[in-house]
Amino acid sequence: MKTFKKASEARIFTKSNDVTVIGVFDDLKSKMASHYKSAVKLWTNSGVEFAIATDKSKSFREKFDDERLPAIWAQVNFREDGSLRRGRKRRVGFFLNGKFMENMAKKEIIQNILIFFYKTLLRPVNFFPSETDGAQRLQMSISSRLPKLFITHNSKFNEEETKELLKINSHFSGKLHIIAINVNDVTGASDNLIKSLNIKKSTKSGRSISLYDTFANNLIEYPSEFKEIPHVDSNVDEDKLIKFIYQTINKYDDEQFKHDIGKKKKKKKQKKKKKKKKKKKKDEL
Repeated sequence: MKTFKKASEARIFTKSNDVTVIGVFDDLKSKMASHYKSAVKLWTNSGVEFAIATDKSKSFREKFDDERLPAIWAQVNFREDGSLRRGRKRRVGFFLNGKFMENMAKKEIIQNILIFFYKTLLRPVNFFPSETDGAQRLQMSISSRLPKLFITHNSKFNEEETKELLKINSHFSGKLHIIAINVNDVTGASDNLIKSLNIKKSTKSGRSISLYDTFANNLIEYPSEFKEIPHVDSNVDEDKLIKFIYQTINKYDDEQFKHDIGKKKKKKKQKKKKKKKKKKKKDEL
């Protein structure tokens, strides 16, 4: 992980990489900096480049136009709707300041940083196979412990369909990954994924939907196929597709949806060496 002291040093770093994250701290040896590093370790080989910085010169605060510290700044090459953008990247900040964060346990802080990573660094709808720049990030959504909504398709989603998928993502934010699989993929990667998960393959003109319940290791197929992704109503009782997802998601409490942060290694207790007291033998006369 790169270390910067001034914002000017990070210019090439942010321009040459599609998705970057910079954690800005008063002290690189602080607890918050340590928690940030712990979260970053869990995103190794994710296709995201991470850095850490001090800001004694206040150049990062000036660059991001925000005085709050500690802060984590993501710069991504896609818009909020997931469409790719060229040129200047979209910036999203996450702040670790305030008494609320200071009083939070280490595990909870790392968990909150990871939630920020998953929500911000992955596109709301992940396309498989992905563009070259997003292949590793797509893998992060597939390997995540969260349930997945798989949609197989053989034609590009239209504007209205994309809007409906974004509604689903928003409705189940932090509890679901949406992965659209192109069945016309000539590389064979889509076929391999479909076969490995036993996902229903869409017909020539349709979209087939399957929900993979990662907690129960169970794949549930939506009973009918769509020609297009239908209009989605956020009301569970009114919308069949939302209800289909909700029935599985709602079975689990919030603890289930927390990301894996690794088990803390137990330190071996060092046995204190007991000093043997030499007993003086008294000669009895």
